[in-house]
Amino acid sequence: MNARFGPIIVLLTFAAFCSGTISAQQKEKQKGQEEQVEGVSSITVKIPAVTVNVTVTDKRGNLIKGLTKDYFKVYEDGKEQEITNFFPDEAPLSIVLLLETSRQIQGLEYDYWYATLDFIRNLRREDYCALVTYDMKPRIAADFTLDKNKIISEANVNLYFKGFNESNLSDAIIFVLERMAEVDGKKAVVLLSTGLDTFSKRNYDDAIEVAESSDTVVYAISMGQLVRLRYETRMSDILQSDFRFADLRLKTFAKITGGESYFPRFATEYPAIFQNILLYLRYQYTLAYTPRNQDTDDEKRKIEVKAFFDMDGDGKMDELKVRHKKTYRVAISE
Repeated sequence: MNARFGPIIVLLTFAAFCSGTISAQQKEKQKGQEEQVEGVSSITVKIPAVTVNVTVTDKRGNLIKGLTKDYFKVYEDGKEQEITNFFPDEAPLSIVLLLETSRQIQGLEYDYWYATLDFIRNLRREDYCALVTYDMKPRIAADFTLDKNKIISEANVNLYFKGFNESNLSDAIIFVLERMAEVDGKKAVVLLSTGLDTFSKRNYDDAIEVAESSDTVVYAISMGQLVRLRYETRMSDILQSDFRFADLRLKTFAKITGGESYFPRFATEYPAIFQNILLYLRYQYTLAYTPRNQDTDDEKRKIEVKAFFDMDGDGKMDELKVRHKKTYRVAISE
């Protein structure tokens, strides 16, 4: 590896975003674009390939773009694996907006509405978006489309004409992630939810198992935090426990898929959150490897991805911070 080739650094802050770049050589960029993932869309058996989406930052948390396959190492259960495919470029995104629309969100409609608008505003023209709403069960309100106005219109209708009292989050997560397995390219689920789960047919453990086997990243935004904080002292112990578990659900679904969870108190925080999420997705690296361990044992396996680059030009490789899903479960195909 030659330290002459520099990555691109993207500055991220929570209140505002600015980008400073150190351009990589065009030759290095072209090489990265040629090494695209072919025929890999999900983690399945007979374990032909495992797909891992990663974001790379420096010590200050600035996103790093422009790295090639040579700067990465992948380990499964502590054993180094050979990276067979690498896809670094800024392809259009395919994102599902998963929106809670049960009567549990009574009084929070405007929070959901403003969050939806800020999310849509940050999408690019070439990005595909779908809308799935859920109460007692999930529903596809709008399939993948480039028409962002359709997403806004359907979200407006579903937030105004709310459904049942039940908010079955685990069922909704399973519904979306199982269908996203058929979607290629850069993809994610953006979840706007209280995190409450009142009566799912599939339980929390089922949802975790599906998330562990999924190659779709979940970004979860907790809704109603300010209202909860305002009335927390008046809540019963049971209700407080329900909300703590609600937060845990959102954190868990995001963490095990390699995403992030957010807990904003004010609507003014939404634009920065969605800018953050979409920057992570646009500057995401996708790599794939064929596991050396080909046993179809249905056991959870640990993944570790490391990235190195000479950031300060001293001739020594610096280890960068890498965020990705940490485990996956071998899905036995029938």
